[in-house]
Amino acid sequence: MSSGFQQWRNDGTPQNRRFLEALDGSYFKIDDRTPAEYLRMFAAMAEMLRLDESNSWRELVPAAPTRKDNGAEDWQAALDQLERRRDNPPHLALFVSFVRLFRHVQDHLNTLTRAHLDHYYRMLLGFQPHSAKPDHLSVFPTLAKGVAQHLLPVGTALDGGRDAEGNPLVYLTESEIVVTSARVARLMATRVTSGLRNLRVSPVANYKDGLGSSFEKGEPPMWPAFGPIGSAAADDQAGFGFGFAITSPLLFLREGTRTIRLTLGVTGMDWKKWKAYLSAVGGWQLVTNISGDSTMLNLVLDANMPAIVAADPKVHADSPVTEWPVLKVYSPTDLSSDAYRRLLAALITKLEVEVEGVTSLKLNNDIGPLDSSRPFQPFGPRPVVGSTFAIESEETRLKPIQSWTPHFEWQGKPDKFVDYTSAASASAGPTLPDSTFTVSCPLSDDPGLERALFSTAEIVGPLSSIQLMNPPGAFGHSQYPARLSEIATNNAAGIAQSKEKPFTPVPLPPEPYTPTLKSFALSYRAELVIGGQRLDDPNVRLFRLHPFGIEPIPPSTRLLSSAPSAGSLYIGIADGDLASRLHLHFAVIEGSGKRLPEGQTSPPIQWSYLSTAGWVLFSSSDVQDGTGGLTQPGIVSFEPKTNATDIHPFMPAGFCWIQATVDRDPESVCLLSTITAQAVRATLQKGDGVPIHLRSGSRDVLPAGTVKGLVVPDPAIASVAQPFTSYGGRPAEDANGFYCRVSERLRHRNRAVTAWDYERIVLQAFPEIYKVLCVRAGPGAVKVVVVPRSARASWYDRLQPRPAPALKQEIEQHLRALSSGMTSVSVIDPDYEALQISCAVAFVKGKSSAACKLRLNEELQRFLTPWAYDDSQEIVFGGRIHQSVIQSFIDGRDYVEHFTEFKLVQNPSSADGLVAPDPPIHEAKATHLWSILVSARQHLIHLST
Repeated sequence: MSSGFQQWRNDGTPQNRRFLEALDGSYFKIDDRTPAEYLRMFAAMAEMLRLDESNSWRELVPAAPTRKDNGAEDWQAALDQLERRRDNPPHLALFVSFVRLFRHVQDHLNTLTRAHLDHYYRMLLGFQPHSAKPDHLSVFPTLAKGVAQHLLPVGTALDGGRDAEGNPLVYLTESEIVVTSARVARLMATRVTSGLRNLRVSPVANYKDGLGSSFEKGEPPMWPAFGPIGSAAADDQAGFGFGFAITSPLLFLREGTRTIRLTLGVTGMDWKKWKAYLSAVGGWQLVTNISGDSTMLNLVLDANMPAIVAADPKVHADSPVTEWPVLKVYSPTDLSSDAYRRLLAALITKLEVEVEGVTSLKLNNDIGPLDSSRPFQPFGPRPVVGSTFAIESEETRLKPIQSWTPHFEWQGKPDKFVDYTSAASASAGPTLPDSTFTVSCPLSDDPGLERALFSTAEIVGPLSSIQLMNPPGAFGHSQYPARLSEIATNNAAGIAQSKEKPFTPVPLPPEPYTPTLKSFALSYRAELVIGGQRLDDPNVRLFRLHPFGIEPIPPSTRLLSSAPSAGSLYIGIADGDLASRLHLHFAVIEGSGKRLPEGQTSPPIQWSYLSTAGWVLFSSSDVQDGTGGLTQPGIVSFEPKTNATDIHPFMPAGFCWIQATVDRDPESVCLLSTITAQAVRATLQKGDGVPIHLRSGSRDVLPAGTVKGLVVPDPAIASVAQPFTSYGGRPAEDANGFYCRVSERLRHRNRAVTAWDYERIVLQAFPEIYKVLCVRAGPGAVKVVVVPRSARASWYDRLQPRPAPALKQEIEQHLRALSSGMTSVSVIDPDYEALQISCAVAFVKGKSSAACKLRLNEELQRFLTPWAYDDSQEIVFGGRIHQSVIQSFIDGRDYVEHFTEFKLVQNPSSADGLVAPDPPIHEAKATHLWSILVSARQHLIHLST
């Protein structure tokens, strides 16, 4: 970690700090003298030995340093000089030879420490170093052309060639597999929260947005198992979502202002948020005018909206097969769970339509057909009592009409009507009110009831003809000639006698009015009571709308099924069925799931398959899940199911479907890269030699693409693919690892009591864990914080690495077995606390501001989280850092001219890291013992003005 961080006292234990110095074989040397020291001893002895009273043996060591304060460097230089000389006298040559040969004896003598450890650990206690643990592969055999299926037995040898030292790489399959042509062809997903709140539908789940947008070039394909949180809502798509549909001839609504009413018997619903679509000319028509009350849903179509016609699969996608129009109603994406529970009991009890302004009619009178495109006489040119105006409508022919209303626009209708039957002498006679003229409807509920012709009144009953009933003389066409003749005769006689007697002629009576319509339209209301009908009733059919299919239901069945799961992944299998065991490999991006609150585990995955009876759960014994609930890469195997089907209204036809569901927290499930069928796991076969990637101290894996075929070729198998690296292997234990393991075992005695015990036990049993911190969480409670190795290429977030939930559960189970039964053990992730920098920066002139911003953001990440980029750097729990340290770092960048408006924010609340509304601080401090201060993913760097 950066030197700017101040470390707290308890920092846990990393893998590289486990080994004790005292366990090193060179820690204590019985003879630790160097060759130079032997030369010094030789020189000192020569000083004390005298040949006579005047001479010593000092002359025999001419190359020895003469200074009394000479140091080790001087003696080493003198020895080097002796070793380089080629004319040493015999006694010095013997001395140099002795020094060189004595090194071997000295080295052997100094192995006593290691020999003592080996004797005690191996001979007395019986411990032995662990051999290499074979690694595993996921491979995918492919059938040869013309082969329908082929059995590969357990132990089939896969050829991986040889490593650089010639060691054979042979992997053996762990289970038998019936290789077929079955493949994963469709991936679809849904995600909800509670009830149907925030419904998201992904028709192509393995795309960037769940809707078909491809990943950018170079962008790794990673997609949420249950669909992106930001994918399009189902209520914005006419083909996806939860809801219901109804098809009936009542929905033939070609023109006019059309109102559809559904009585559902459910209260407290806000129908304005629902979405309704009708099969119209040209495609699905969204109904924008939607409302309702406590029990009724109202849909209104304006007169300018297209005609509602029978559904055509070529035009109306995802429509049920029917000869009638279809109404689809989708629930809103923010439907509360309480409203959804009320809807579960809802039934459609009545369908009602009301139309105003129908003009496409077939009209007749007693003479023949009428052309309504121009003025016409509904009762003929000389109407009499009994004259009939017949009205027919193709739209209403198959509908149970409850009432209808004719709308007449009369042409030339007088204000007053003359009573031509009166004996009065007046030319016009007395007048008749409009109400005198009445008609009857023979097919109405009350055929004897007479109605005023010139009023607009609702007629209860089916559509029928209109028959003129009163007055007896109708409009006077029969009486008019006689009345006209009478007045004309009287006028002629009076004029002839006018010389004798003054006479004023009587005006001729007006011609009787012939009812003429300028236009004619009608309104009608039809309804159908629903309940008790058969599933194939010709008048009405109901359907449940599922995200990717339509389910026919009897009219007396509730409209919505039980609440959908929080997350559902649908896997479509093509070119095969589920009659044989299916093996699916899930390429899981470890650590990519959302962190759950402490104490909450990952949601269990429930698997089911689509049968003729609907979705059927696999029993626990029918599924072998090697992914830990989609938290780590692995293979999920399913037992054969002969009742699986590829034709069901729930899902698109042509695929056998497997469904994975979770009841909560779908975002906690890791991202996926691929799902591939025909997967089988294989394990390295032990041979005479240990492969290079499993040698002691190695952390390598077998590269992808190493295994390409079978050791013994099989004509039924065309190829074997290995698209992923190996996993699960463990190198052979070296001497230091052996001594460390045994010494720790002797101390904790395979019992977890102290923090030291917990940390060492985890680090030994799980080498994929880099660092462990054990803290007391309360009386009888222990928290074990684990950090995975930083070198793992599968990390999703290098700034906040987290082990797979399945690994944490495995660690927890391991510790519980070794700790007291009264101790509560929980394994958790570190609490990563992000530090976000906001500042205005002026960069050095001549440099690209955009490039400098990116560079500064990356260098701040490296400065605040160095261990994410350099394995030699230590991960520190706790700690603190002052803003001045960061300011000094920024100021030291050679491309930064100056900066202002500096702010340091700890744990920014913005979800995208682009806004920092939180208050700035002067010093960042870790909140908990298990907190780790890290860099934010994005710092707020803007140009200084």
